[in-house]
Amino acid sequence: MDDRIAAQQAEWQASAQPVTGQEALRRGAPAVALAVVSGVALVAAVGVIVYLLGRGGPVAGGGPAPGPASPSASQPTPTPTVPPWAVVYGSSLGDGFNSVALAPDGSVIAVGDTGSSEPSGGDALVVKIRPDGSLAWAKTYGGSHVDLFNAVAIAPDGGIIAAGWTMSADGDFPGSGGQNAVVARIDPDGSLAWARTSGGSGDGFTSVAVASDGSIIAAGNTQSAGGDFPVAKGDQDAVLAKINPDGSLAWARAYGGSGADQFDSVTVGPDGGIVAAGYTGSTNGDFPITEGVNDGVVARIDPDGSLAWGKAYGGLDWGKDYGDRGVDYFNSVAVAPDGSVVVGGLSMLLDEASKTDAVMIRLSADGGLVWGKTYSGSDVSGFYSVAVASDGNILAAGGSDGGDALVAKIDTDGSLAWARTYGGSGGDGFSSIAVAPDGGIIAAGTTNSPDGDFPDTHDADSEYLYSDAVVARLTADGSLT
Repeated sequence: MDDRIAAQQAEWQASAQPVTGQEALRRGAPAVALAVVSGVALVAAVGVIVYLLGRGGPVAGGGPAPGPASPSASQPTPTPTVPPWAVVYGSSLGDGFNSVALAPDGSVIAVGDTGSSEPSGGDALVVKIRPDGSLAWAKTYGGSHVDLFNAVAIAPDGGIIAAGWTMSADGDFPGSGGQNAVVARIDPDGSLAWARTSGGSGDGFTSVAVASDGSIIAAGNTQSAGGDFPVAKGDQDAVLAKINPDGSLAWARAYGGSGADQFDSVTVGPDGGIVAAGYTGSTNGDFPITEGVNDGVVARIDPDGSLAWGKAYGGLDWGKDYGDRGVDYFNSVAVAPDGSVVVGGLSMLLDEASKTDAVMIRLSADGGLVWGKTYSGSDVSGFYSVAVASDGNILAAGGSDGGDALVAKIDTDGSLAWARTYGGSGGDGFSSIAVAPDGGIIAAGTTNSPDGDFPDTHDADSEYLYSDAVVARLTADGSLT
């Protein structure tokens, strides 16, 4: 690791430690400020603002607030309910979270990228946030060019698995100098255990999942004519790679046709089967278009990488007759407790690309369409992430037509239970969602608002040209208060 990356990681780690006002000033950062107004605590320290709503925020020294007395042995221990909060990290050059997951101890792991690491153009970013919203640690990874993480999953032993791409030929995950797909295992304390780059010169991972045996399934795209990915059949193929727990490659497979194909999400079902979702622009191959310019695609992959089935879905499947001008994308897939498959994305008419509808479909385990629905209006314009709660209801995150972050709850039959938006006068959006054991909702993405629901961390001179990274913990009904 070069001195620049080491210095950047040290800066991030320093911000995670509780400091006195004098120590903060010595570091050239504002002293810790604490104010409580009507039960709302605002804590600002070293570039990180934590917005804690309700009771139970951090106490002096950065530890968790004292909880209620322990119940007696004769009483069942209830699942603790954590008050809602939002945390924003901002630098002068733009930051964002692309994916979020929950660790076994209830901590939140968010990954993305930070532009604060000039002159590289951006490093991959991993942040660990305690259940109460306080920052445990934040670290960057990369080299002398652009690096980012698109996805995160938690291994059975608590290890953090992050996936994305790198254009660096040096640093933490050296590649070829072109765009290589990367998977990294990070220990719970943030140290890098191993990293693997794959592909040739035009490859990336967009999603990652971990099987019960600890093996890693990474999904994305490949444009390579060489390397350890199969040669692409067309302009771009969807790709899946199975990586052993030690980082060695078990297999890699490409899927698609003569056009552009990509997987944007992957999950592993209880039976070990792999389900991936994305889009296809191919009229032939593994999942040819049924209508329009692009179709959403869902594929079931056997544990050895062979394609069990792959199906394309378009506007007619959710009541939109766009003819040959439809453009449909699936961004996220989840498997429900009953084995059915839930997929979220967006749908639009090519000639009206600025007007999009959020779309969701539910499939049987063999890919049969149970229902397909669109959701539109000022509150909904696209779903970028879906999760299934223990009761079978669906939570979706994305964006609204008004430029706000969005969370929606969908009933098992596809009807909209509620939709809530979050943000301010700038642009805000959620790109990932997870559900906590107590029913709380964790959402992550970006904010570019100087006001509203998320605390503002922009530099005074930034003119809001760059976004900040945001994670929010909501109540089960989507409330942030």
